[in-house]
Amino acid sequence: MAEKKHGGARAGAGRPKVTVEEPLKIDKGFAARVMGLVGKTIRGEPWTKITRETAKNAEEYALTFLNSGDVGVSKSFFDKLLDRRFGKPPQPIFNADTRESAPDVDFGDLPMPAHNQPAAPGKPN
Repeated sequence: MAEKKHGGARAGAGRPKVTVEEPLKIDKGFAARVMGLVGKTIRGEPWTKITRETAKNAEEYALTFLNSGDVGVSKSFFDKLLDRRFGKPPQPIFNADTRESAPDVDFGDLPMPAHNQPAAPGKPN
């Protein structure tokens, strides 16, 4: 009697894996190449006419983010390109106490609910 297999991988089951035809070339000069395309004509059209569907490489695809209708997306992507091109500036480090100095609060003769001495160990009841 042959044992029946349970579970395991089945051929053709599940979501197909994403395959990339051409690996993206995002290296040290990527931001410089993208910024170099701004204001140029690409395949006979101005750079502002490039869409995600007509982009042929990563640089042209990046131009679509710069030319998107959303100002927030365009500015954020431009800032990221600048960071990649010129290096991200270091974040400042605070070495001193930055809190404001304020005078101590004087409660006068107001009775305080908290005791100055710690409670005795054991159950409270």
